[in-house]
Amino acid sequence: MKLTIVTVIAIITLSILVSAAQAQTGGLVREVTVISFPVNRTIDVPLQPNAGFLSVGAVAKIDTQSGGGAEVKINVKKIPSALDIGGIYTTYVAWAISSDGVPQQLGRIESPNKGVRDVDVKLSTPLNTFGIVITAEPHHRVRRPSRTVILESIKPINKEAAYVQTSVVRYELSQNDYFRTLPPPDPKDKAARKIPLSLLGARNAVTLARLAGAENEAPDEYNQAEIDLQQLNGMWSGKADEKAIDLLADKVIDLASGAEKKSEEQRSKQTKQIEKDKSTAEFNNTKEELQASKRLVEELKEKNARLESDLGRLQRDYEAKRQLSDFTQLENEKLKGESDKIKQGLARAEVENNFLKQQIAFFSEVDILEKFFAQYGAVRREGYSLTVVLPEKIWYDPASKDLNEEAIDKFLPVLEKMVLRKECEIAVSTFVESPEENPELQGLAARRAKTIKDRLIAMGAEAARIKAEGFPLNIAQSKSRNAQSKGSRRTEFTLRLLRLY
Repeated sequence: MKLTIVTVIAIITLSILVSAAQAQTGGLVREVTVISFPVNRTIDVPLQPNAGFLSVGAVAKIDTQSGGGAEVKINVKKIPSALDIGGIYTTYVAWAISSDGVPQQLGRIESPNKGVRDVDVKLSTPLNTFGIVITAEPHHRVRRPSRTVILESIKPINKEAAYVQTSVVRYELSQNDYFRTLPPPDPKDKAARKIPLSLLGARNAVTLARLAGAENEAPDEYNQAEIDLQQLNGMWSGKADEKAIDLLADKVIDLASGAEKKSEEQRSKQTKQIEKDKSTAEFNNTKEELQASKRLVEELKEKNARLESDLGRLQRDYEAKRQLSDFTQLENEKLKGESDKIKQGLARAEVENNFLKQQIAFFSEVDILEKFFAQYGAVRREGYSLTVVLPEKIWYDPASKDLNEEAIDKFLPVLEKMVLRKECEIAVSTFVESPEENPELQGLAARRAKTIKDRLIAMGAEAARIKAEGFPLNIAQSKSRNAQSKGSRRTEFTLRLLRLY
């Protein structure tokens, strides 16, 4: 009964930890301290336990070598049985996280079958700049750390801190939520706890391979793993030697994880081909739009040439009539009215000429603008307008009208580019949402719109060509009205050609 209670408490604690991590990182990304180690010197690196595993302690001795790489000796104190932290885990794995956030497996740390124990392992890595993470895993041949992080490296303390340089690096965790895909043993089943961890790991590996589609994508490896697993289950039922079970279990895990990897690679190829076909179709559509734009530009150039010709003629007519006005005062008064009309025509022609030049400039550069804006967010192109959608993170927090200056600095090139397009008006639309109807949403949306407008004016944009409006939505409306968008909490900037009259 005592063991069952410990298991249940551990599962609840782990669920809370996973939920908290998902709330901050989406459940797929963590940060770890990465350390640059000096050559030919041994450095002690403390490994800090994650919340929920505070009774576990560890130190890693890092001995770098002049030829490159490092020897890693890890001493772990009071590591619990992997079964006691969830039931789906069978072992622990140590990872080296490189300076660019890529996890590399150092090796496994075997779990005790029950209780806790101290463990010493000796591992190695070709890296000399890395962080260390120890995770609980369903088997030892996984290719990415699970979401259950036990220990993480922190900066060395005392005098050794002076010999190293550290930085904080983000790295990806496994996208697989093992609590959903791997059924844990029944904690009330006492016989299940007697099953060797290596056999449980082999079962997990085969299950994960099947879920990854290995039956179809890697049938040879998967079928052999199934056959060997059946033999392994028979050996356990027949009370075979545990060492023989461990050896065959390692073989099953190797076969199943290889089949899983092959299946994932095949699916990745299929996904890339689909994306390639989609890109080709989009390119062809863009090519047709470009040809249409080119035709429009040519038409505008012809119209501009005619206007310039008319402008020249009007200027000559005006000059001739102005000279005639010198001969007689009466004629001058008569011509004055005509002169005013000509001036109005000249001004109108000049305005039209300038506007057409601006249109030509806009259509000539719209493809470049679209590619430029695509670096910062999703882009829509509709007729005479170009819209870029910036993410919610430009705001200080979900309920604030204040910009997150650190985030907005990354998107200043978008605002600067829009301010420079004098021929266009700038439409700003801020969208906010709430789980239910909220009368304060309209005020928040309006204040956000005003904040953006004030920022654009401060950057040199004329107030007359800025249209800013906020849109409040509840979540149900967001799903129905914005099914094609990337989220209803967003800010849209639209460049739209100003109308001539």
